[in-house]
Amino acid sequence: MENTSSQKDEFCSVQRNEDSWFMKLPDEMLLEILSYLDVKSLCRMKQTSKILNGFLNHNDLLWKPHCLALCSVCQSEVNEDKEKGFTWKETLQRNYSKCVIKQQWLDGKFSKISSYSELPHYSMCPLSVTSWEEIMEAEFRRETRQ
Repeated sequence: MENTSSQKDEFCSVQRNEDSWFMKLPDEMLLEILSYLDVKSLCRMKQTSKILNGFLNHNDLLWKPHCLALCSVCQSEVNEDKEKGFTWKETLQRNYSKCVIKQQWLDGKFSKISSYSELPHYSMCPLSVTSWEEIMEAEFRRETRQ
């Protein structure tokens, strides 16, 4: 079935109405609904409207549980950012990719690489000394098991 111009206009107006209805909910209810979303979904929600983007930017507590989940991997990086006064959202943004990369190192994804030139470009990032110690300990444990 082909989309005509009037069908597209009708779809757009429904989207705007749904957005308006959603944004008319009390802040507490919006926060409750949005608290069930993962980081990727929250970031996608930010892109749906300026109003929702602003709401998500100004409700830092929505980002806190996701940031605390990173602590299991990047405790020192998260603590350092919080001590410097970064918001939960900023801390999450600054440390999410570091935590993904660190977890890959801890899981041994890069264990069989014999030289720097073999490392994928995304496998390195600035991590704390503590994080590199953990990575080295994990590598040592893997080597001693073999």
